[in-house]
Amino acid sequence: METSPQSSPPTGPFRCLQLLSTGAGGMVWRAEGPAGPVALKVAQSESQQVALRHEAAILDWVDHPNVIRKVQAHPSGTWLALEYVEGAALKEWARGKGVTRIVEVAARLAEGLAHLHGNGIAHGDLKPSNVVIDDQDRPRIIDLGIARLVEDEPPPAGFRGTLGFAAPEVLAGRPPGFATDLWSFGALVYAMLTGHPPFADRDPAALTYLPLSSLPEPVSALSPGLPKALDELVMGLLARQPDARPGPASTLPEALRASLRSPPQPILVGMRREREALRGLVVAAQQGEGSVVVLHGPDGSGRRTLAAEVQSAARREGFVRLSLGERPRELLPELRAAPQPTLVVTESRDRGVIELASRVLAERLRCLLVIVTDRPMVTLGKLGAQHIQPPALGLEQVRQLLSALHRSMDQAEGLLSASKGNPGALVALLSDPVREIVGLTEPERALLQLTARGPMTIEALAKQLTLGEHALIDLAEPLLDRGLIVELDDGERLAASLMR
Repeated sequence: METSPQSSPPTGPFRCLQLLSTGAGGMVWRAEGPAGPVALKVAQSESQQVALRHEAAILDWVDHPNVIRKVQAHPSGTWLALEYVEGAALKEWARGKGVTRIVEVAARLAEGLAHLHGNGIAHGDLKPSNVVIDDQDRPRIIDLGIARLVEDEPPPAGFRGTLGFAAPEVLAGRPPGFATDLWSFGALVYAMLTGHPPFADRDPAALTYLPLSSLPEPVSALSPGLPKALDELVMGLLARQPDARPGPASTLPEALRASLRSPPQPILVGMRREREALRGLVVAAQQGEGSVVVLHGPDGSGRRTLAAEVQSAARREGFVRLSLGERPRELLPELRAAPQPTLVVTESRDRGVIELASRVLAERLRCLLVIVTDRPMVTLGKLGAQHIQPPALGLEQVRQLLSALHRSMDQAEGLLSASKGNPGALVALLSDPVREIVGLTEPERALLQLTARGPMTIEALAKQLTLGEHALIDLAEPLLDRGLIVELDDGERLAASLMR
């Protein structure tokens, strides 16, 4: 809203034009100054003056195109003039954007974060509302009100940050630092890719403890077809253990951009409850409560997919993976002495495995033992081992898979009937059309096979097929003309349609 000169506060050479927001940090105005428009923070209390003096002092260390720039500040902290950015908040900007564009903005944000960290500054409150993006897709990290010089300033008392974007250790009362910014940055990218932060589908009150007691659902489960390396990078940033997070921040821009060249993460539907339970067991083992879990079901049921997800989560959390070997009992001394939580995965059902499992349970070793098999293990169940069986897919889940693969929904009921809800059988049925299509050259068939796994960027496809990007586009033209593949995200990615 426009304001009159009588209602605006005294702000030196700046004339307040429009009140943008007001809150615990004071008022924020759009104002006009000698050199043009600014965003003007105005204190309304002594504590807010202290905060503005602090923010102004922090900004004296900052000079980066992706971090908001200080224009001028009153020495008393009554006001602080900042660069005015005409743009959208991150949440609104990200809606409907393609993966390539999102990753580039995330990489630029990481460059800004690396600049802060390189100057010894931890932001402390990275979240979508603290990022503004202009019409050239140039982001700015804003609001350094609770940022601090990690080596020079004492940690703040009490919780400071935003639930949903605050790292687990901050919720536990530890001081924020560079690693906490990495977790918050991971949550920020997660929100850009999925539309909401980790744990956002829960009761808001639960955000005070969920990051402490569980792991978020993989971003690729909510945004199918993401590059595998991007999925792994984002989930790695969300590791509960600060030391396990990829970093420092200066490595993230290149890691993000390089992730687009990786093949897509296999599309996963269903088993949400089972996957959540397994992530909970990873956390329990991390906290000292060992478990034995039997993943059982027929071939193609998804039991190995569940095992693979457990292994990925444990690796991100810093578990030591131990090999069972021919004599399982000989592994016991190593399990007892391990300084870190351990993971053992086996497909054996022999007596040695049962004896090892019984000791893990009886001694409460800091170990997660995963047994992948075709049927339950009753003896272990009596000893306290958990049993998880992947449920068959339903019609809605088949439709989700078809949607993620950009296939016709008309196939859903027939595919469900033919596969009997078995994920492996369903994947085999979905692969058949690629093999049956006639009139393709071998390079065209290879391209179609790759895109049948899920949407891929032009760059990633070119790398997989060892072609230049222009040659890849030429190869794709006849497949596009036949409707066998489609363009997504304004041509940034290709996906198989297989609708003939």
